[in-house]
Order: sequence, then structure tokens, then C-alpha cells
Amino acid sequence: MVASKYRNIDMWPSKRESNPSELQIALDNRAFEIQLFWQRSNYFMVLMTALGIGVFTIRDTKYAFLISVFATITSWFWYKTNLGSKFWHESWEVEVVALAKEQGIRSFERPTSDIVNQVRESLEEAHNAGYRSVVRRWLDMRILEKPSVSHYMILLSLTSAMLWASISIFHAVDLIEASGLKFSVSRMNNPQQVVAASEKPMANAAQPGRTSGSAVKP
Repeated sequence: MVASKYRNIDMWPSKRESNPSELQIALDNRAFEIQLFWQRSNYFMVLMTALGIGVFTIRDTKYAFLISVFATITSWFWYKTNLGSKFWHESWEVEVVALAKEQGIRSFERPTSDIVNQVRESLEEAHNAGYRSVVRRWLDMRILEKPSVSHYMILLSLTSAMLWASISIFHAVDLIEASGLKFSVSRMNNPQQVVAASEKPMANAAQPGRTSGSAVKP
């Protein structure tokens, strides 16, 4: 872990007494990183919604393709931003746990199994207090799995990038097909030019005596 790694360096002596204000600073920075994580995700989700409305309402395939490409790049930046935010959140999480252990704060030393048992007991008390449907009981069991909301948001941003990339490819194929169709229509609208272009090499082949130089004298 990051904190334990630096504890072995001389500048971080293992027997030092941490200042209570250090723990508060670490807690504030941890909360600040969590807040930034969700704020940034909200900004990106609003932008993705606006781009989605634009690409599905616009009728011009060329502009729809450009918007979808921009959305793909933006989704990738969203994914990378989430990874960076998660990194700094975990960094301060490690620092908080290390400082709390030095100050003997028990709540940060509890294993995950104890926390899960505590939540299970709380849910069971709620079950005994009143009737709960089968769906509610099933949801309570899923709660005990302790899903990570930040990991799901990271997966959502990655899925958004892949989805927009697929939409970009779809519009690119439409553009290629539309360009080929326009070329075919233009040839059908000018059949005389097509016939003239095809007869020109035949006319040159019918006159083998003519050369690019001067005429041959008798």
C-alpha cells in the first residue's frame, strides 16, 4: 500500500506521533476527492445527454458523424478522468486509515467482515420489525454484496466510449454509402459524357496510322 510503503522511509518514522489535525486534513481531502469524482461525472453525463439528443435529432449524416466522433473522444476523457479521481481517492483513503491507526481510532481498524455482519444484523432487525416483500428481501441480500458505486461509474464511462465509437462507425458507413450512391447518380444523370468517354479510346484504336508526331508522307 502507498502509506505503508512510505512509512519505511526515514522521513516517515514508524514511531512518530501523528497530529490530530493531520487526520482531519486527510479526511477533508478524501471527502473533497469523492465530491470532485461525482461532480466531474455529472458534468460529463450532462454533456453526453446533450450530444446524444443532437446526434439522434439531426438529419445530416455528416454532422451526426462529427458529433458522434466528438462524443467518443469526450467519453474516453470521462473514463480517464474517473480513473484519475479514483486514484487520488484511494490515496487519501490509505492515508486516513494509517493516521487513524496511529491515533488508536477503532472504527478505521474494523475488518470488512465485521462491517458486513453489522449491516446484516440491521437488515434482519428491519425484517423482524415488519413485513417485507420478496423483492425487498432480495434487494437486502444484494446490499450485503457491498457493490462499489465508483467502479460502476467508471464502467459506465467506458461503456459510453464504446457505444459512441460504434455509433461513429455506423455513421461513417452511412457516409461512405451515401458518397458512392451520389457518384452513381451523377453518372446516370450524364449518360452522354459516359458514352463519349467510352467511345474515345475506340476512335483512337480505329486510326492506327495516326501518331502523336507529324503525318507520314507518301
